[in-house]
Amino acid sequence: MKRYFLFFILSGLITFLPSCGNNSSNSSLSQKQKELNNKIAQKTKLEAEIAVLEKEIAALDTANQSKVEKVVEVEVVSPEAFASTVEVMGKIDLDNNAYLSAMQGGTVTKIFVKEGSYVKVGQTLAQLDDEVMIKSMAQARQAVSFTTDLYNKQKALWDQKIGSEVQFLNSKNNMESAQNQLNTLLQQKELMKIKAIYPGVVDQVAIKLGQLVSPGIPAFRVVGTKGLKLNASIPESYIGKVQKGNSVNIYFPDLNKEISGKVNYLSNIIDPLSRTVTAEISLPDNHKELKTNMVGILRINDYSRKDAIVIPVKNLLKSADGYYVFIAEKSDSGLLAKTKVIKTGVVSGDKIEVLDGLKKGDQLITVGFQSIHDGDNLIISQ
Repeated sequence: MKRYFLFFILSGLITFLPSCGNNSSNSSLSQKQKELNNKIAQKTKLEAEIAVLEKEIAALDTANQSKVEKVVEVEVVSPEAFASTVEVMGKIDLDNNAYLSAMQGGTVTKIFVKEGSYVKVGQTLAQLDDEVMIKSMAQARQAVSFTTDLYNKQKALWDQKIGSEVQFLNSKNNMESAQNQLNTLLQQKELMKIKAIYPGVVDQVAIKLGQLVSPGIPAFRVVGTKGLKLNASIPESYIGKVQKGNSVNIYFPDLNKEISGKVNYLSNIIDPLSRTVTAEISLPDNHKELKTNMVGILRINDYSRKDAIVIPVKNLLKSADGYYVFIAEKSDSGLLAKTKVIKTGVVSGDKIEVLDGLKKGDQLITVGFQSIHDGDNLIISQ
């Protein structure tokens, strides 16, 4: 009986204990969930309060910042002449840039110049062997002397009505023939010299002493110092902007220099492939630094205006409303930054035309404009 009673009690305890454990566990989970929800609610409230404080602090900070004078540099807007150009590449050439050769064959006996020598028109550059020619000339001079004496005697007799007319005319013809022969030899002797046919600089000496040269074989290359020109191909769309006789500017990148030239020739034929015309621009002779085949950039005036408002391209800023700039404007509270939305026109190099939005006398902020806002207090750097 006692055993059955103990068994009954133990069975009840076993059944009761798990039930108590589940109730305790459920109660603890509910409590924790409630605490978590409270914390989340507190966090949300704190975040909202933090956001409000941040906005208030930012507003106060902006107000303080706007009172700080920011240092800038300005440029007073003033109308000026403005031009836009189109750039076309060309190359320097020379009318006088050629090889000189001997007119007669012969052996080189003397060379009078070297590379880099300046030569004049008619200056002898080299001498060919003319010894045979000199001997022939000596004989021709003797013949001239003999025939001249004979002619003078015959003429004296003829003046005295002595002798026949045939004798007189024969002596005269013999004298003239001898003189013509001597003149021919003198001309041939000059052909034994290689001469400069235009002023310039000896760029190359292609012969040596003792060398046998033939007519037409290059002996010297002489580059003229005058007659410089720039050859360029002008696009068809710009033909109307270039006329013969126009003055144009040419920029030489290798020299970092711009030189004025004159349009000397403009082709009447458009190249069917490139759709360009050939232009020849003559250059001044006083620029010895210019070299044959040097590249030059022809700048064609595409647009011009005498009283344009022009600003540096780098000062442009862009927003959803378009381009704008900052100007410094006087107010009761001092000098303030002011946004000016502008309408732009033609760009040329680092300059851009302003069609609307700026006027004469406006103080354009050129330095420091990247870090300012509309209404900022300013101080101009001296």
